[in-house]
Amino acid sequence: MARYGYAVERVVGKTVLDVACGVGYGLPRLQRTARWVVGADIDPAAAEQARQALVAGRGEVVVSDAAKLPFGDSHFEAVTSFETLEHLPKSDEFLREISRVLAPGGIFFVSTPNANYTLPVDGKPRNRYHVREYRPAEFAAELGRHFLVVELLGQRLSSRYVVPPFEWDMRDVADPVIRTNAVVRKVLYHCPSGLRERMSELLWGHPFFPNESHYSFSSVGVDDASVLLAVCTSRVT
Repeated sequence: MARYGYAVERVVGKTVLDVACGVGYGLPRLQRTARWVVGADIDPAAAEQARQALVAGRGEVVVSDAAKLPFGDSHFEAVTSFETLEHLPKSDEFLREISRVLAPGGIFFVSTPNANYTLPVDGKPRNRYHVREYRPAEFAAELGRHFLVVELLGQRLSSRYVVPPFEWDMRDVADPVIRTNAVVRKVLYHCPSGLRERMSELLWGHPFFPNESHYSFSSVGVDDASVLLAVCTSRVT
């Protein structure tokens, strides 16, 4: 949602395609500012849920392969696709297709995990659903074959979250204080939500789970950010 929040202020009045929209949780957010929003996902069940999420009369959802989109050339003024690239064995076909449906001067927002953070083993991602994970320079080079990369940003969680909120982030943490807090966090996870939130605010001064306001995007320190977000534009302007 933080990534959708970043894009939403930059798609005001535009026709927007969200590729690999999943169950559509980001579509209503895009609809707040966009003129028309289309969600596309290869999973029919997910696409049906996405249709239910849409604000009626201001968008649609289609079932489609990300590399074979059912739209004409230059059809959209903006495209979003978050956490998609790393799943695709033919990423170049996907990017070529996005370039095709993006209008001249259009904007493409795309994100992927940072391999400097996820640390693939001998090039193989630890996440079994990922085909490839990219370091910042690799990500920029991959995109640069089809787009002009306007910005390459790192997504970061607020430093207030001293204890990483996701278990994956704890894999290399050696600090005994953080480890102790992580144990407390695991106990609170199983508590009723009201008690959990009160204790989290008391112990750490923030909600138990971060929301989009706790994330920021910056071109500073991209190398060790957990997620990479690129803002691209079509080569023909």
